[in-house]
Amino acid sequence: MMPVLGPGAWTGSPCYVVLNTQWDDGAHFVATWAAWRADAKRPPRLVYVAVVDTVSRSAWHTALAASRSPELAAQLLAACPPASPDLHLLHFEDGAVALHLAVGSASQWLPLLQLQANALILPQREEAAHSRLFSACARLSAPGAVALTPDTPAARQGLQTAGFLAQPPETGLLRMQRPRPQEPGYRPLAPAPRGRRSAAPSQTAVVIGAGLAGAAAAQALARQGLRVTVLEQAPRPAQRASGNVAGLFHSVVHAQDGAHALLLRAAALYAATHYQGLMSVGARGEVRGLLRGLLDDEASAPLATPGPTLTALQAQLKRLGLPPDHVQVLDAAAASALAGTALPMSAWHCLQAGWMNPPSVVQAWLAAPGVTLQTHADVLALRQDPHSHTWQAVDGQGHVLAEAPLMVVASAQDSARLLAPWSDAATWPLENTRGQITHIPPAQCAAWQVPRPGMPVASGAYALGLPEDLGGGVLCGATKQWDDADPCVRADDHHHNLGQLHGLLGWAAPANADLAALGGRVAWRLATTDRLPVVGAVAATDWAGLRQLEQPRHVPRVAGLYVCTALGARGLTVAPLLGEVLAAWVTGSPMPLPSRVLDAIDPARFIARAQRQGV
Repeated sequence: MMPVLGPGAWTGSPCYVVLNTQWDDGAHFVATWAAWRADAKRPPRLVYVAVVDTVSRSAWHTALAASRSPELAAQLLAACPPASPDLHLLHFEDGAVALHLAVGSASQWLPLLQLQANALILPQREEAAHSRLFSACARLSAPGAVALTPDTPAARQGLQTAGFLAQPPETGLLRMQRPRPQEPGYRPLAPAPRGRRSAAPSQTAVVIGAGLAGAAAAQALARQGLRVTVLEQAPRPAQRASGNVAGLFHSVVHAQDGAHALLLRAAALYAATHYQGLMSVGARGEVRGLLRGLLDDEASAPLATPGPTLTALQAQLKRLGLPPDHVQVLDAAAASALAGTALPMSAWHCLQAGWMNPPSVVQAWLAAPGVTLQTHADVLALRQDPHSHTWQAVDGQGHVLAEAPLMVVASAQDSARLLAPWSDAATWPLENTRGQITHIPPAQCAAWQVPRPGMPVASGAYALGLPEDLGGGVLCGATKQWDDADPCVRADDHHHNLGQLHGLLGWAAPANADLAALGGRVAWRLATTDRLPVVGAVAATDWAGLRQLEQPRHVPRVAGLYVCTALGARGLTVAPLLGEVLAAWVTGSPMPLPSRVLDAIDPARFIARAQRQGV
């Protein structure tokens, strides 16, 4: 095993980052984690980023069997993710220790990672002789970073070219260090792209909005050491779309595996582990999987049992590298067995999926240390103090509700209005849709013989059984209506939602069903026309004369101003991971998404798109 780097070097650092280009089934990570835990002068946060060809629980078990830290080894083994080709985010020690596990080859992943490593572990491997590995080390290393690798002429030459200087050898290994500024041999590197630079160091932040987006951002920022004030205009948090009694989270399978599928898969993988931990502090829900009908797209009706097509879909999963411990394709009989009721369709069985009660999720996030909630705080506008340059949230009387160097706007339909004076937000292609859910109480379920699936079923609509303390019965929906501002629960919408249950559960409502006996709720969801959220540093509008604006990462930003909005119908799926993305964007800690997915959710993507189209 390679030596552990950190003790003695990480003292005084707020976050120590290790990059290992060839995962050894967890042995080096556990040893580093144990050293961090044992060191009284450890940094507040440890982030370990590793590249692994594939994930094998049995290989991890073998490698960790002789670990000197069996407790930590057991925690890692229990957290072993599916071997999907993603950047998996695992948290330990209440989030103080993070593991980013990139499944695939180093040549594939190193160009997609965004981080500044303090230690680089570069084990011997065939591609280590390739100059691209060592040129990536320069981009991914912080000044003062130490690299350890087997001593070969190619490694020595590659690291020297990347700006590293030789240090005294360590047990036959080549040890080289990138000089710090003002040290002999220091060579400055090209700065990060304008749109990927972190904020100036700050101890405080303000988040506007206490729904899923705002609460997720607040708790992630607080975990990185910031004191966060959350402003909510309502008397209580989670009062808009985040106020529904339950909602689903899950990944999707797309043949092209584009940005939408990559984001939802990474988000669902993280949400499953995150919510399991959150339920231990009061959040309500179940992480036991979900059945999703085989859809061509979200607007399609459920497909009939496709018979031989299942073989083609199984081949698609194999081509995409999606393992059976993440998703399976089931015929109607197998899906029915899992659901505990007869289903009229084949389905994807998503394992890192389930349902959660959004208000309890938001409450758990807002209870995180370092987060302060301020209700009845109706923000009319943002302004920047001309002397301190801090951001201020002001109400209708011009009073400052809160101020900080960092401002995060996560207020759904109000986000574009608040950001418009500072950015291109007024031109974002947003759509606001009305949705009504229907609750069939237990008495009506019994009288109407409504099947109660043992796990959520979704296929353009959804059905899930609620526990008694959340009302019992079956929750179904939701409608999707554009340009509809009616806040009233409507019988026609109940009728529509009940009709959707025929395709999901094979059940039809009685002709004389008393719709007045049903419960319901109306809310509005904000989404973009490209069905991706808007997350990150807000794009500036003063970019005349700048080049490379066809790529979002090169668009300049408004200092200290961030956004997390337009989560659409996927709020429960994406909010936990997007909170981590936003916190990493602010602080400069390793980004938990590959750069190509980051470009797809970047607020500057609309400017970049217009530039590419010559608009």
